Amino acid sequence: MMAGMLNFTVETLLNQQIELIGPAAVSLDSLWRAAGSPTQHSPRNWMELAAPLLAGFSRYLANLPERPIAVDMERQLLWVWEGEDGEPWRTGDMMTHELLARVYAAYLDAVS
Repeated sequence: MMAGMLNFTVETLLNQQIELIGPAAVSLDSLWRAAGSPTQHSPRNWMELAAPLLAGFSRYLANLPERPIAVDMERQLLWVWEGEDGEPWRTGDMMTHELLARVYAAYLDAVS
C-alpha cells in the first residue's frame, strides 16, 4: 500500500474514533489493522520503542502549570479495551490518548 493512501486511511480512522468517543480513547490496534497489520510494527512492539516518549508524555501531563494531571501509565495512558467488539474496536485493543495515537499513526506511515 502506498504511504499516502495508508496515511489517509489511518488518519481517517483515528479522526472517526475521536468523534465517537473523544480524544482519550483511540485504538492503536485498529490503526494497525487499517495499515495492513505489519507484524513488526504492532502496537505492543511500538510501545517498547516509544517507552521514552510515553514516560515524557506522562511527565508533561503531571507538570502542566495550570492543572497538573496525574497519569498512571498502566491504567490511563495506555489501557485495554474490555468492551464488546464493534467497529473499529475489538476486545483486547490497546487504547491511548489522541496525541500518542497520532505519533503511532505517523510511525505506521513512516515504516510502510
